[in-house]
Formats: sequence, structure tokens, C-alpha cells
Amino acid sequence: GLNTNFEGPMFDDVTSEIERYLTGEHLEEAKIIGHSMGGEMAMALSTRKHVAQEIMVVDAMPFYPLYFGKQYADAMSTQTATIFSNIIKSQNDEAYRASQVLSIAKLVKSPQHRQQVLDWSVGSNRAAIAQGLYDLMTIDLRPQLAQNHAKITLLYAYDAQMGMSQEIVDALYETGYANIPNVTKTRIDGSLHFIMFDRPQEFEAAVRQFLEH
Repeated sequence: GLNTNFEGPMFDDVTSEIERYLTGEHLEEAKIIGHSMGGEMAMALSTRKHVAQEIMVVDAMPFYPLYFGKQYADAMSTQTATIFSNIIKSQNDEAYRASQVLSIAKLVKSPQHRQQVLDWSVGSNRAAIAQGLYDLMTIDLRPQLAQNHAKITLLYAYDAQMGMSQEIVDALYETGYANIPNVTKTRIDGSLHFIMFDRPQEFEAAVRQFLEH
């Protein structure tokens, strides 16, 4: 439910906490895997040079609005991000749940895993979700990643259920990661956003290859 005691920002603070953990535990050379917002955090960590120099990004962009096209991303403003964030915070529990059911149907294929993700969503701090969305819509990592020295392995999903052609999805990621060096891209077909649920065998194989090489 909505916990109004939560105050942002969140993305930079969480990323810094992960960095402190890695350095405090002498895990600077650890390989990092992040999905969705976690993937963007992994990219943010990699720009800090002394940690996360080998990362796997699972279905994420260096700037979230790029999913809607470069023109949309270029026009993104803090005012627009605030509107989307406020919509989440202003919904009552019933309206929020209904909106999540619709959204999650586009993110996960199986009914069982859709329910699991829905449970996570409705059980989470909604103010934190709203702040996280605001952060994703306003934090653009492309300028920092233009001088990237980390090894980035990108997994991204495609399924006809997305309502776009494979070529359009490929182009979205080519555009999103243009001018970012050291990126190896792999498309996982037959999957929506939660690749680990929709194509678990392919996901495990990709993770093992990343960790072992």
C-alpha cells in the first residue's frame, strides 16, 4: 500500500549503498547482474570505475523513456515524470491493483508468474514505486556510459505479444545503446520482460556463460 513516510530520491541512494557494500566486503571484482531497474543500477555502478566492471543487464535501457522511442526520450521532462509518479500515488488500492493487472499481462506470459509479480507489486511500498518510476524517467546514463570501460552483456526480450516486429525491438536497443562501447547484445525470443520466468532455461544458460567467462 501507499506509505507516505517514504521520501525520494531512491535510485542514486540505492546504487551508492550497493557500491558501499561491494567495497566494504572487498567485492570490487564481483560480476553484477541486474534486471529492469536493477539493470540500470548495474550500469550506474559500472560508471564508478572501481566496481562492477563486468555486468549483465537484463531487459533494461540506459534511459527508460527510450522504450517509447528516441523522440519521446528527447522530449522527456521532470514535469512529465512527476505526472506519471503522481498517478501511482493518487490511486486507491483497487485502482492500483487493476492497473497492475493490465501492466503485468504485458510483462509476463504465464498466469502463475503474473500472479507472483502482482503480489510483489501490490505488497510493495507504493510511494517507493512512484519515486522509482520518477527516477527511471529522469536519469539518463548515456552521457556517462559514452566512455564506458566495463564489459556489458545485454539480454533483451522479444515476443510477438509485444505488438511490435522483431526488427523494431532490435532497433530500439540498437538506438538505446548507440555510442556505448563494450556492449554485447543477445535477444531472447518467446519472452516478455521477465525473461527468467518466460524462458528460464535460456536465461540460466546465459547467466552461466556470463559468470564462467
